Amino acid sequence: MYEPCNKCSESQTDGHTYCTGCGRPTGITEKKDGAFASLLRFCGIILVMACTAMLFFEIFTVFWGIDKIWPNLNDHSLAIIVLKPSPAALLYLEGVLAKSYYLFLMVAALISFIFLIYGGFKILKRINRNETERMEDTSLYGVITLFAATVSLNVICIMVVMYFDYEPAVPFTEDLWIELYSLLNAAVWEEVLCRMFLIGLPVMLVGLALDERRAWRHIFGGSGLNRLSVFFIIFSAAIFSYAHLAAWDFFKLLPTFVSGLALGYLFVRYGVHASIMMHFLVNYMSSVSWVFDNIATDIMLSLFLLSITALGALFIPHYALRGYKYLRTLSK
Repeated sequence: MYEPCNKCSESQTDGHTYCTGCGRPTGITEKKDGAFASLLRFCGIILVMACTAMLFFEIFTVFWGIDKIWPNLNDHSLAIIVLKPSPAALLYLEGVLAKSYYLFLMVAALISFIFLIYGGFKILKRINRNETERMEDTSLYGVITLFAATVSLNVICIMVVMYFDYEPAVPFTEDLWIELYSLLNAAVWEEVLCRMFLIGLPVMLVGLALDERRAWRHIFGGSGLNRLSVFFIIFSAAIFSYAHLAAWDFFKLLPTFVSGLALGYLFVRYGVHASIMMHFLVNYMSSVSWVFDNIATDIMLSLFLLSITALGALFIPHYALRGYKYLRTLSK
């Protein structure tokens, strides 16, 4: 069973449904539809199994793409982007530096994947020995169900704007190697910028100012929810959403903001590896079509993503209600 933080007991005594420190359920539950809760848990298990398999393939695609990206790095410079709050190039890397940066992205994705899978299965082993441990408490479950919920929200937003005869602007590139690199770069570097710098760093600085023990750990996330971290989660999500206007369109503001909230929550609750993996899951969703470029694969992928979207829709009200309850708890 997970170790409670120093506020779990206090929050439970005060009657809070969620701990004001780490955000985990305190054990005090409100009445809910048992049938819907069981359905949600069943759908969550299906999502975890399906998306974990997809995640394994996406990691395989990262290494599959090495021979497509590596040779092109000799003749191209890679921009390191910062947010002002719109994206701007800080510097350009060429040659050995560009290849070293690309290796850093691959290693960061692989380590995040290992942390996610290891942490998830470690708790699953505890479930077999102790029924008080829940799958819902694993980072794997949180990453995948939030991934499915945000994908579903994106599809809903696209359907709404298309209903009003508006065609959303979507970034497009003809070069596969650029797409493979850019999406990997976004999954890692955007999490460094928007989560580590915009959430972890300011929370760490406040901790240092208050002489908090091991305050440096905040920079990597996983230190728990509180009023300060919630403020910076919302702030970083707003910057994250605004930064996407340069490549997308206004319709992307709401779903990207919500995705930013989800990524910020994963960062604070589990650590930067969790937010990187959710971002990576989203960015590499089409990986099977890159590896197997044929119509049959495209159809199968579309049906698979349609199923993810349908199941993910169930988690939109679940996480919205949970977030509302937590914010209400903080306001008391």
